[in-house]
Amino acid sequence: MYNIENIPGKDFIKYIAYFFTGLLIVFFNISLIKNTDNSETNITGKICLLISGIFYSSLGVINFSNEWDDLNMFQSLFTLPIGILGLFFLCFDFEKISKSYKFKKRLIIITFYLIIESIVNFIFIINNYPYNPIIAKLSWLIYFTSFGFIGLSLLFKR
Repeated sequence: MYNIENIPGKDFIKYIAYFFTGLLIVFFNISLIKNTDNSETNITGKICLLISGIFYSSLGVINFSNEWDDLNMFQSLFTLPIGILGLFFLCFDFEKISKSYKFKKRLIIITFYLIIESIVNFIFIINNYPYNPIIAKLSWLIYFTSFGFIGLSLLFKR
């Protein structure tokens, strides 16, 4: 899963790719909790995103016995769904964070794309279709881009 099996220094790459990226997500969400409105749905979404960052960070320090199956299952069952749930809750009161309905509408589109993609991917897995890593990589790209989108909306808030 790490795609770095034959590279010298693969543990260092694993720490950078997973551990430090997860820590950036954690620190971003801690800052989001401290510096923005924390209504009931907003704080639930922020905490879900924080937990998702902690899970993602743990991928850099956990050694999996069967790396492809265990790591993929861990990501599919915990990290991404909790992050999508956090984005879903954040959509409800996002205008309290960014004061812009334009950003709220775009975050809703991003979130519902991730929800639909996850459902389709789950249906493919249940029906034993071949695993398509491009769909999963696209959902991770959109998930990580959503943090930049949230940060950008906060910059335009000022």
